[in-house]
Parts: sequence; C-alpha cells; structure tokens
Amino acid sequence: MQKEWNEVLAALLRHRGKIAGTLVGLLLGWLTIRYGIARALFVTLCLVGGYWIGSHFDEGDRPNWRSLWGRFGSPEE
Repeated sequence: MQKEWNEVLAALLRHRGKIAGTLVGLLLGWLTIRYGIARALFVTLCLVGGYWIGSHFDEGDRPNWRSLWGRFGSPEE
C-alpha cells in the first residue's frame, strides 16, 4: 500500500504545474461565471499581487516599498 501512495505522490509532484494551472483556471472560470469579468479580474490581480509579495518574503528579500511606489507614477524630484 505504501508503494502505491509513493507512486501517486511522485506523479503529483511531476505534474504539479499542470495541476496548479488547472485549479487556477477552474477558480477563475467560476469567479467569472459567478461575479462577472471585472470582479474576477480584480480578484485575480489581488491574488497575483499577494503571490508576488509573498514570494519575496519567502526568499528573505523584503520588497523595497519606496521603489515600488516610485514605479507607479510618483512625481520625480
């Protein structure tokens, strides 16, 4: 029984990108049907932003907030 579970786990790990992509697509499709395209895109942008910020914290690289805000139209001095 243990051998079968190890094989299943290995298969899941080999295809983790496909599995994650499928789940994200399913979520976005459901959000679009349920709430409309504008709200689904807003939620998607929030998810991507949260993922981006979280990945920087995971790597131990804290985002430089001043330079980030500077990219979004802060007046040049």
